[in-house]
Amino acid sequence: MRFSVLIPTHNRLEYLRYAVESVRRQDYNDWEIIVSDNVSKQDVGGYVRGLGDARIRYVRTERFLPVTENWNYALAQSGGDYVVILGDDDALLRSYFRAQSEMIERYETPELIYYDAFQYAYPGVIPDHPKAFLQIGYTGFFGNATMPFFLPRQRALRAVADSMRFRASFGFNMQHYLVSRRLIEALAPAGPFYQSPYPDYYAANVVMLKARRALIVPRPMVVIGISKASFGFFYFNRREAEGDALLNSPLPEYLREELAGVLLPGTTLNTSWLAAMETLRRNFPDELTDTVNHRRYRFLQMVAIWRAGGARALAGIWRRLSLREMVVIGALGITFGALQLLPRRLRERAYRALTHRLSAYPAFDHRRKAVPYRDMLEVVDNVVPEYY
Repeated sequence: MRFSVLIPTHNRLEYLRYAVESVRRQDYNDWEIIVSDNVSKQDVGGYVRGLGDARIRYVRTERFLPVTENWNYALAQSGGDYVVILGDDDALLRSYFRAQSEMIERYETPELIYYDAFQYAYPGVIPDHPKAFLQIGYTGFFGNATMPFFLPRQRALRAVADSMRFRASFGFNMQHYLVSRRLIEALAPAGPFYQSPYPDYYAANVVMLKARRALIVPRPMVVIGISKASFGFFYFNRREAEGDALLNSPLPEYLREELAGVLLPGTTLNTSWLAAMETLRRNFPDELTDTVNHRRYRFLQMVAIWRAGGARALAGIWRRLSLREMVVIGALGITFGALQLLPRRLRERAYRALTHRLSAYPAFDHRRKAVPYRDMLEVVDNVVPEYY
């Protein structure tokens, strides 16, 4: 078997149909799909059986597993030489397998292929943009490249070091990655391939750390969906607790104890990112001599608290801050207060610039475009990546 597509799912059959169909419509046949149903109340099994396609295998967990365990469960059922994981509201673009197969042959079986991805937001998902839209994510090492290239080892290590400093320089979503089975097996002594509460944050960085031949393809090959049933929807709509319940993946108790003096409230995203980096450092201490940047993590959490509730919310954690942190957050408050004295246009420009400096993500052009597409298959049928 050449390719395995893992599709973990939970009560999202209306979107799962599109993800599966995006694979079935490919012009290449040597693939399998593993639909790993995390105890859905919907009849996902009946849907899969109704397709009558032996390449699509249905498995069901016995209880509601954390997202990380379900991903590993799906992986264990697969047998392809290369593995890609899709959310049940994602899709492969046309000729995905054919293009990947050609690159595997041309570039002599790389351990990892990393490529760009569209993000498709369904209508009504993002508060400040109610219409459906497409956009592109950020990958620093694409540069101005238009053709595939092997990522220099030092550049890959620098990208992982950025992650440990809470600065995202590439996409962590695993939809960006086609991973060889031999790389997955080589990582087995360090434990399961997917680890930590956010399994993609860990896996994305571990493959960047360990792959000796990582092929980089600077064009979109998949579409990452943001639907009303996705974690992204809850995150962008400030309903993170509901998103956390969907993932069912709390911070492990041993990490909570180890990091008791580091953890701050704020956003689960930053804390799960911290857990992924601590897990990576624990698993590969000889290759990751730098420590995880706890100071930066705490700063991002303070910023998250301040944005959500202002000075009153920060007062609730004031006693947990060091003197240096108090000075930094005080200076930040004074700076934002001073911005109010500027003319409106200058104030907005300065606010955007400062906000990006405070973020874990760089300022870049998402190339966001409103689109008339009503679902993921309309995106797949109409978008031509080369002309986006």
